Amino acid sequence: MTVDSEVLAGSVHAGLQCQQCHSDIAGYPHGTPPIETHRDLQVHYSQSCANCHTEQAEEQVDSVHAQVRAAGVEEAAVCADCHGSHDIQPISRSKHPEITGAVSAETCSQCHDGIYEKYANSVHGEAMLSGNPDVPTCIDCHPAHTATDPRTLKFRLDSP
Repeated sequence: MTVDSEVLAGSVHAGLQCQQCHSDIAGYPHGTPPIETHRDLQVHYSQSCANCHTEQAEEQVDSVHAQVRAAGVEEAAVCADCHGSHDIQPISRSKHPEITGAVSAETCSQCHDGIYEKYANSVHGEAMLSGNPDVPTCIDCHPAHTATDPRTLKFRLDSP
């Protein structure tokens, strides 16, 4: 297993040492990880994100993504699904204004493609696709770290 150094150099984590995320790796070469699938690897290392990103980790504990994962749905989103693994990118437009709505909506569409199609055909989606940088996208109303189950009253009360 190797890491593309150019990809890592373009990541927000470019200045970190490997062991800051991979604390179970002691040296190089480090051999085969004791994990069977790529998905297991993503889940395993996404847990280490909480070591530095405590606020986001605390926020997402009650999110629908965490609840579905706790219920045993292996495909439920973990950090790496939205932010990448070695190509870690910011998603928050409030903290990173250079992120366009199209980027954040495209990220959500990787799992929520049916909902994305409806959004893309809405007045907001059409404005986003035409390049309007100020149009609301998924995370403006449904922040990923705190998104609640859409079947609950809390979701309805929290939604604009």
